Amino acid sequence: SVYAVIVLLLASCQAHNHPKLDSILRLPRPTTTTTPRSEHAAVIDNVWGDFKNSFNKTYSTRSEPLRRLAWEENLLKVHLHNEEAASGHHNYTLRENHMADMTVKDYEREMVRLVRSRRPSCPDSDILMMASPDSVPEELDWRTKGFITPPMNQQNCGACYAFSISTMVEAQVFKTTGKLVRLSEQQIVDCSYLTGNLGCRGGSVKNSLRYIKQSGLMTYDTYPNTNKQMI
Repeated sequence: SVYAVIVLLLASCQAHNHPKLDSILRLPRPTTTTTPRSEHAAVIDNVWGDFKNSFNKTYSTRSEPLRRLAWEENLLKVHLHNEEAASGHHNYTLRENHMADMTVKDYEREMVRLVRSRRPSCPDSDILMMASPDSVPEELDWRTKGFITPPMNQQNCGACYAFSISTMVEAQVFKTTGKLVRLSEQQIVDCSYLTGNLGCRGGSVKNSLRYIKQSGLMTYDTYPNTNKQMI
């Protein structure tokens, strides 16, 4: 699905084509498992090697064939999507990134590690009332107001919860003070065990907010991100 491609591959504002991609797709694929190695196999082997070198990838003997299959399928999706974009069917293009060797299930298992909150139900005092629909503007672009944060990469640490919460708090600080202060995701990863999070093995939004309420949150410069659990 388009959703799966977007999750696995970064959207790009400019067209990006691998220099060897067209030659790969034009070559006939082997029709049987006994077909000898062909020009197709040699070219795609080289591009696979380029991908591993570019993103510093290493695999076990068992996992590499599965990762390569996922990469080939995603590379083809990128090419087909960009052809459709060139014909006016989409307003964005795709390119491969460090997650191009993942299936959707791989991504969910390795990157989206949410755990159940220790207090799943909320008392009435914790429930926020939504604003009236009449008071919501027809459009709002925070970029025009100066709220622009850099892209972040959690790499192989299952800390999506920490990145989500730190950015949310940054937004509230900006909304209140007009100052854009980057806060520490790493502190949440390392220090929120007592409120129920599991470091790089996952966490929850509510557990993270409870930790921040108790302990506060340092700036990124004071406690920078390492993309791994340090404590």
